[in-house]
Amino acid sequence: MTIKLTPRKEPRQGRAKATVEAILEAVSRLTDEHGLEAWTTNQVAELAGVSVGSLYQYFPNKESLLTAWLVQRREERLSALADAVTEHLNDADRLARALARALCAGDLRGDRALRDHLESAGVGRKLAPQTRRTASLFTQLLARARDKPSAPDRLGLFLTLALESSLHTVARDHPDWLQDPAFEADLAWFLRRALA
Repeated sequence: MTIKLTPRKEPRQGRAKATVEAILEAVSRLTDEHGLEAWTTNQVAELAGVSVGSLYQYFPNKESLLTAWLVQRREERLSALADAVTEHLNDADRLARALARALCAGDLRGDRALRDHLESAGVGRKLAPQTRRTASLFTQLLARARDKPSAPDRLGLFLTLALESSLHTVARDHPDWLQDPAFEADLAWFLRRALA
């Protein structure tokens, strides 16, 4: 059986976009309060202030809601990475610190649990576009660091996957590190060396 993850329709007008945003915000709040498994689409609709029918116009099931929510979170992180590059491209130390800050922002423990849930449901493939775009950003930085017009795409992918895996492992096995300011500094040190 294939789980449908694609929204039934894309919001085009302002009101529809606000509805989808309210739905995803309700998913966030319910997950924060009760965990991934303990809420229903009916509860999401009620908290978002929409009918269940309206929710189902956009999201056919819980997995599609969770996927959209994680994609949104990953898009926000990717945007923060891109902003860091734009703002600090010519200062390697500040760039490394800004990239580390962007990578550590948000709820890494929640992202890990959410990704694990989606992977166990067999729907992790929906996360690939953000991974490819992050890898592309790192590939461009690596090319610049190597003073070449381009770098092999695999280098950016290696760095992206290493960072994702490391951060998710830290979130699972060493969550206390995420509260330690030295962790972000250590990550910045690693990025500075990787991009040198």
